Amino acid sequence: MFFKFVTIIILCIGVTGIVIGLNKILKDRLPKWMLPASIAVAIIGYQIFDDYNWHSRKVKGLTQAEGEFVIVGEYKSRGILRPWSYIKAPTTRIDAVNIANNKPVPELSGAFENYMGTSNHIGGVTTALFVFDCSNSRLAPKLDDISNLPWGPMSKKMFEELCQ
Repeated sequence: MFFKFVTIIILCIGVTGIVIGLNKILKDRLPKWMLPASIAVAIIGYQIFDDYNWHSRKVKGLTQAEGEFVIVGEYKSRGILRPWSYIKAPTTRIDAVNIANNKPVPELSGAFENYMGTSNHIGGVTTALFVFDCSNSRLAPKLDDISNLPWGPMSKKMFEELCQ
């Protein structure tokens, strides 16, 4: 988040320099509203760029990381404060699992436990230990009592990536 803020500040300084330089070349013929309007367009343009491109940067970072990460979930959403998202919904969250770290669960046949990482466009990454039951196509967060897990369905993509 801090780096995005610094990027926006540098972008604003650059746009300011371009508009002031253009105004000097044109001998002060640009209207006074041109500078703040140009800065606003640049900030909105950066936000649109970042909404649609953070996903590919994060996936590229995962593929370069140690391990064999597999993207098991991609979630898209629209928002009223992001009107461009109604044209094409950007990816707002991805889930990934390092399949090299699968550990079998002896109490359940065909099941394994592993950490699933979730990342969003703001930049945070959270991990949690999950139990993946491939024989019943379900998953649950790992708890101390394995017999009382709150099971949920596994998505089709998750099943294909982890269980096949």
